Amino acid sequence: MSRFADSIRAGFAAAKSVFTATTLGASLWFRGLTASWSSASYARVARMRIRNAYAARATRVVYDNLASVPVITKKGDKEQPRSDTMRLLDAAAFDGRRLGWAGLVKTLARHEDFSGEWFLELPRPDGGPNRTRPALVIVHRPDRVSEILRDPRTDEITGYRVSNRRGGSRIVSAEQMHHHIAEPNPVDEERGIGIMTSALRALDRMDAADTWNASLSQSGGRVPGFWKPNLGDGRSLTQQQVAEAEAVMDARIDERQAAQKPMMLSGNFDFVDTSIAPKDAEFMAADREAARRICIVAGVDPALVGDASNRTYSNLKEARTALYLLTVLPRLDAILGALEDAVAVHWGETLTYNRDAIEALQEDMTEKYRRYIGAVAGGLVTPNEARDELGWDEIADAEMNAIRKRPAPTLPPAPEPPAKSALGHLLDSPDAVFDAALARLTAPTA
Repeated sequence: MSRFADSIRAGFAAAKSVFTATTLGASLWFRGLTASWSSASYARVARMRIRNAYAARATRVVYDNLASVPVITKKGDKEQPRSDTMRLLDAAAFDGRRLGWAGLVKTLARHEDFSGEWFLELPRPDGGPNRTRPALVIVHRPDRVSEILRDPRTDEITGYRVSNRRGGSRIVSAEQMHHHIAEPNPVDEERGIGIMTSALRALDRMDAADTWNASLSQSGGRVPGFWKPNLGDGRSLTQQQVAEAEAVMDARIDERQAAQKPMMLSGNFDFVDTSIAPKDAEFMAADREAARRICIVAGVDPALVGDASNRTYSNLKEARTALYLLTVLPRLDAILGALEDAVAVHWGETLTYNRDAIEALQEDMTEKYRRYIGAVAGGLVTPNEARDELGWDEIADAEMNAIRKRPAPTLPPAPEPPAKSALGHLLDSPDAVFDAALARLTAPTA
């Protein structure tokens, strides 16, 4: 077979290998587009999230805002500044290192995104007054909990098989493991499914487009085109003419390989273009659409991750408020509720947060205050009912009457302006100085 034909065949083989690679998760060949998406494992979703700028930024925005909400521990109605629950959660460990409260919240949210579940090992002391309370919180990667053990007779969970990085495994009893499923798996009742799994197709498509664009830039992904003989009378090239064309191509391919430009041969040839121009492929439009789908799954407005198509100051404020109301606070409620069941319940404590301290919701809270003030003034609700709706403690009637009798605060008097000199009124305005000087110069002399 001629070297020209071999080079054409090698080019098609390179193009085919690009689209059948397992890292792309898709196959595109002459039969059309046939997508074969790989399994949504923890490691795969995490790897795709890291490789995609929009997914990495959108999830990071959620994690950072989750960790920034001030959490309050209460025992009954009283706030506990130094609670046993927060002390234990602040000392939580993951892979042998301490996380801290912010790291714990981010890790749990990340596990929910990648696998839809998380596992907390809560070892207890063997004896003593605290033998029923956890002494440590250990976070496990969901993909390292390889098996859930059940009693064959009662079907109750008896333990969990936990693997480590070195290939070993151990059994953790059901009493010392808290398994929280944030997103149920429709095909596996025992395990969860990652929130970001819904964005895998968009992630795969963007990854495939990036790899395809890179291969086009390097001209290593497909053949740029062919030279077709154009003899006009239907005759074909002889073997000697084909050999001469190959010799010319081999002589010039080295000097033009970096630019990957088609080479002109002697004789009558027509160039057949087999590549797709970026304008025709509309890669940018496809990227924007895939990025928006990723942001929808993450619960983040595209304006917060760099999409400037409709970004204005008012849109950013509304997007930030919606981020808290629709994504951050509902997820934080679920995480705090699960941590209450796992840890805080052993000390009779609850976990909550101060909504008034969230800067992004201050404007909404101001409107809420005005509504309740109007409701109290109109006699629709009592002051204590309004305080209860706002999350404040009730106060006695005597204290309420004392508040009502307090005089309204007055502003201090404004300070007296400093005395001006004789020319002070002229120095107040440069125009006045100019007019006075001009009047003296133009005044008639005696």
